[in-house]
Amino acid sequence: MDKMGEELNQLVSVEKLSLATNLIERMISLGKLRHLRILSLGRNKIRRLAFLEEISGSLEELWISYNLIEKLDGLEKCSKLNTLFIASNKIHQWDETNKLACLPQLKSILMTGNPIALHCQKEDFIPHLVRRVPQLDTVNGK
Repeated sequence: MDKMGEELNQLVSVEKLSLATNLIERMISLGKLRHLRILSLGRNKIRRLAFLEEISGSLEELWISYNLIEKLDGLEKCSKLNTLFIASNKIHQWDETNKLACLPQLKSILMTGNPIALHCQKEDFIPHLVRRVPQLDTVNGK
């Protein structure tokens, strides 16, 4: 583990963590942050969400807009996740949104600026997403 990982894992009681705008390409283990509820990683260079498994039991909000994420693998075990801000990433395929249907607490999502929105008319995006992820209450602020 690198120095940043060692230092982060000393924050065992932290509930909110922001590492936004740090040019992070790959997240390290967050396994000791068992109380982490809100994680902000916006405006980095993250491509994968695999690091979430270790904090999946406590994570309620994930702010990860403006990254390079194409696939939503890694979210499926985040059973308490209620808010996902994943705007302006690289999500191209509707099948990726199917992976969100297994998250019973997910109520709010922000997905603007992803290539997936180009696959349908602007007014059809929200209804199409809600058909795939029916537990959503708020999509793109509406």
